[in-house]
Amino acid sequence: MKDRKLKPIANAVGVAPLGDPHFGENTLESSKACSNPNSKHQTLTSNVAITLIALVITIIVMLILVGVTVNIAINGGLFSTAKQAVTDTQYHADREMLLSAVIGAIGSNAEVDFTELDKNLPNGFTKAEDGGYMSKAGNTFYVDKNGNITDEPPKTAAQLFDVASEKIETVKSKQDTDYFTTDGKLHIGDFINYTAGDWKAEEISAIRTGEIDSLQTANGKNDKLPTQSYQFGGFAAGDSRDGNAKPCSDTYKYAKFSDDKDISGWRLFDVDEEEGTITLISAGCPEDYYHDEMYHCGYISEYILSGNINDGSSGLDLENSYTKRRWNNYVNTAQHAESANAITKRDLDDWYKKYMEVGDNFDSYLNNKFQNVYETRYENLIDNYSEYWLATGTGGACYDVFDVIPSSRQVYSYCDGALGIRVLVTLSSDVQLSKSGEKTVKNIEDDENRSEKPYTYNVWDIQ
Repeated sequence: MKDRKLKPIANAVGVAPLGDPHFGENTLESSKACSNPNSKHQTLTSNVAITLIALVITIIVMLILVGVTVNIAINGGLFSTAKQAVTDTQYHADREMLLSAVIGAIGSNAEVDFTELDKNLPNGFTKAEDGGYMSKAGNTFYVDKNGNITDEPPKTAAQLFDVASEKIETVKSKQDTDYFTTDGKLHIGDFINYTAGDWKAEEISAIRTGEIDSLQTANGKNDKLPTQSYQFGGFAAGDSRDGNAKPCSDTYKYAKFSDDKDISGWRLFDVDEEEGTITLISAGCPEDYYHDEMYHCGYISEYILSGNINDGSSGLDLENSYTKRRWNNYVNTAQHAESANAITKRDLDDWYKKYMEVGDNFDSYLNNKFQNVYETRYENLIDNYSEYWLATGTGGACYDVFDVIPSSRQVYSYCDGALGIRVLVTLSSDVQLSKSGEKTVKNIEDDENRSEKPYTYNVWDIQ
């Protein structure tokens, strides 16, 4: 049998780039490689060295990449973002647990029963000293009577109010920015969710005022004005004391909200920075009052409406001859109310001196500076588009009582007729408020002397 010769396989291993001076030494065809008994060992050693170098380079490159990645993660906020995501998840979980407890504590009056809520707090929750509810994770929430949950505690009026920013300088007040006061601050004219409750028939029957020998009972009708001397009326059993009595004239329809409903509720009238108390004013006129034209009747009506005995009324035994109106029906002690009264001319004058550019000797009676309030955000606070009494007699023979007249935009004096009454309610300094929304009051479109734009105000809940 003839020997079979194997043909060499050219260039099977060790193909070198063109121009490689060692080409031939690294191939199976190289006679040098075949003749050198150590050539295989040398080739493997060389390959291992190259592999180690490549590995070291790879490791270095990977370390560089890891360093760059970590740097990007740190500087780019990846870790903080991940941590915040965990925190946010826990926050929302805690809030949902508290919300379930709040819903379960809402009573038949649609308000939160805090005694019930405190007894049935979710696992891990505790009551904080400031009235908040703290979770095991340290998230603190605050709950108001309507079931709203917030991150910040309610604040007092003094904390929310800046009297300096409320002062109106007539020219500046007409800037567009004054049409909106919807930030987190408390502003004059803001709506406060205070309620004085609804009228009961026995409460209306108990309103008997005027001359002791011929007291007049409130008429108890919301479609008729009072017609007797010193009589109240224009409201009926079931009506809200937060609403409006019958307008004194068909030409007056009250200012309106953006939904065309008559303005109602309560608005911030004043903040006493020293005492910390706040005064609310009825947005509309919840009652009417009939003032008759008789000698000294201005002093009598002043006493009946406000309890004030005017210096000019000497010779009149007001306290023993007439019965004054008591306004305690409007005092809701559960909402921190301390007192209530009908607005007087002095109340209005003092308000102008504090918030408008009128001077310290301002007298609103027949004073053109009264009109400084128009085209400002306070316009519909003072002129609610209804004629109403200022519970103060005019002096002299005093047939008249001062009143606000929208048609002529002035404070004048009037007698022999039924006009609206606006009530002031004072809340104690410990009352806390939390913002719950906004309300817009429309401009009076058929009055060219009014502002051209509607005004938007904050709405506050009482805690």
